[in-house]
Amino acid sequence: MKKCLIVSTVSRQFTLFERGNIQVLKSLGYEVHCAANFSDENPALDELGIIKHPIDIQRSPYSLRNIKAYKQLNQIIKEGDYNLIHCHSPMGGVLTRLAARKTRKNGTKVFYTAHGFHFYKGAPIKNWLMYYPVEKWLSKYTDTLITINKEDYSIAKNKFKAKRIEFVNGIGVDESKFNFEMTDQEKEDLRKELGLSKNDFVMIYPAELSYRKNQGMLIECVAELVKTNPNVKLLLPGMDSMRGKYQQMAKNLSVEKNVLFLGYRLDIPKILKISNAGVSSSRQEGLPVNIMEAMVSGLPAVVTDCRGNSDLIKDGLNGFVVKINDIEGMKESILKLIKGEIKEFNKTDIEKYTINSISKFMNDIYVGKNKKVVLLRSTSAINDSRISKEVKSLLKAGYDVRILCWDRDGYAKNYDFIKTSEGKARLIKFNLNCQYGNGLKSILKMLRFEKWLYKVLKTDRDYDIIHACDLDTGIVARKIARKYNKKLVYDIFDYYIDSHHIPHIAESMVEKQEIKVINNADITIICNEWRKEQISKAVPKKLIVIHNSPALSDEVLAKNSVIKSHTDKIKVVYVGILQENRLLKEIGEALKGNKNIELHIGGFGNLSEYFEGLAKNYDNIFFYGTLKYEEVLKLESECDLLFATYNPDIKNHKYSAPNKLYEAMALSKQIIVCKNTGIDKFVIENKLGQVIDYNAEDFVKKVSTYLNNKVIENKKTKEIYLDKYDWKVMEQLLLEAYINIAKKR
Repeated sequence: MKKCLIVSTVSRQFTLFERGNIQVLKSLGYEVHCAANFSDENPALDELGIIKHPIDIQRSPYSLRNIKAYKQLNQIIKEGDYNLIHCHSPMGGVLTRLAARKTRKNGTKVFYTAHGFHFYKGAPIKNWLMYYPVEKWLSKYTDTLITINKEDYSIAKNKFKAKRIEFVNGIGVDESKFNFEMTDQEKEDLRKELGLSKNDFVMIYPAELSYRKNQGMLIECVAELVKTNPNVKLLLPGMDSMRGKYQQMAKNLSVEKNVLFLGYRLDIPKILKISNAGVSSSRQEGLPVNIMEAMVSGLPAVVTDCRGNSDLIKDGLNGFVVKINDIEGMKESILKLIKGEIKEFNKTDIEKYTINSISKFMNDIYVGKNKKVVLLRSTSAINDSRISKEVKSLLKAGYDVRILCWDRDGYAKNYDFIKTSEGKARLIKFNLNCQYGNGLKSILKMLRFEKWLYKVLKTDRDYDIIHACDLDTGIVARKIARKYNKKLVYDIFDYYIDSHHIPHIAESMVEKQEIKVINNADITIICNEWRKEQISKAVPKKLIVIHNSPALSDEVLAKNSVIKSHTDKIKVVYVGILQENRLLKEIGEALKGNKNIELHIGGFGNLSEYFEGLAKNYDNIFFYGTLKYEEVLKLESECDLLFATYNPDIKNHKYSAPNKLYEAMALSKQIIVCKNTGIDKFVIENKLGQVIDYNAEDFVKKVSTYLNNKVIENKKTKEIYLDKYDWKVMEQLLLEAYINIAKKR
């Protein structure tokens, strides 16, 4: 049986905050051991079904008893043969990670949850001098570092060296504890028990009485409030580590009848039911459970502006946020609640903080699911059909996706995300103008892009899988994946030496680089079977074929019309990269002014201006510029013939796999392609269209054949598509490959 050791300073950590994690670990087949100082042990521990290991650990870093605790932990870890160790609290994190260094080399995974770093914005300088260097140093002995607020997460991902850094929305609030109703009589009885009257405005702050929780601020605030609102009551349930200091303060300020110290209580959910608001005066938080419990009870809250509090409460929406020790600001905000400015907010705001949501997330972390993907592309990526499909499929499967791209033409200037029906992927852009198809003229700009790419991937390593498209991102991706132990997916849109103008003297060197990337990638993706020959010098670990199939749906075809002409003329369409060696300019010249054939063309590239000018001068030529992928499919569905006429003299074109071929099949359209371009045999064998010589005269001749015969649609093409090339089939192949590399973490 697998074994896990959870370590904290005090045993109440396990009953108060670790129930969810313990249940998750047991469901995964772990025997759960817990080490802590059990001097605060209570009967609730027996309900957890854990194996206890008492140690002499102390909260204070200055206590000499921690030396003994370190030796005890060393022995427990040495004898335990644990598969996983998960430590909590500052001293628990320090001693455990030091003690686990040797066993970690043998394969034990070490997790550390920071429930709020002691260094934070506004923290005393001594905290930064003492705690920050220690946490940074120990992060290199950490496999997974879990943070529970955005400030800590930002520090960890930018400064620390843990293999994996996660952000989790706290330890989870148990909604089931609040899923009950109280009768009016029960509420009245509880109010009487606590010394509350029916008309009291009741605020609650369940927390240990301490300097950190800063209850003195609230007591002073109540002293101000009662001058005009004598029915204000503050409930302070929690253990007292201040030795009566706050009780004396309340007495000195003559508010001992308005501030009620309840001690440690087990009925907080019931007390919340009779309260009007939650409050927090804390100087420092991780992600406060007391505020989450107020939220799940539907209570607004007034909180101090410390990390954790401000993660949960949005000023003016579900409560108010005031500066630490701003008593006047706290008073004015509470008065707003008394006046009813915020009565109750939508309880669905708490959903992501529930124990069910957190447990699902922790389950994925414990089993090592690699769920964060960074996708690299040397174009704007906005209307890249393959990128759009892969991103949508990954989002659908629950992956978090962001895209690093090169916005060469400024098209992505106003886009921060690629949005799909399954969610959205964030765009991070390198902004430098650069024409497509410029070959060596663009080499310096390409190097600047790769330098930027390396810096971003190195600085923000909050990802598990790098999905690199083509060699201009693959070289950097390989280096980063090797250096930081990331998974690498290499997606070959075009084999580099066959698709770029590389000087003959440099071809061998460039090809060796691509072979290195292929051989080191966990998955290599090509877009048709005949490209296996193209990469035959490489030995990929895992090779899969993902065809350029469209993600076609009835919703796409039902969209508003895109086409700019509704005549009876034959309409031929091409949308893609607008550059030489695709017979595009030649076809434009041949068709301008044609009375029977219309050319509908869109995309981007160095021929964009040419076609834009042609469209202005001839009424049978229509230029669309860059289109969204759904618009591309809609336009193609409204035209008669598609074409993908690549120059067979270009080596890469012998292995072509154009989107347009699969789109034609899916739309039951015919397609025109050139001889000796790889797809020509496929088109002939399956009667998908016509094959021509690489010249515009032959193209016009074949289109005229369609004009004379009126044979445009071929229903059998869709049958072939659905059987072998439907995107649903491709999506399954892609996700299965992703799942397999996640298992090899």
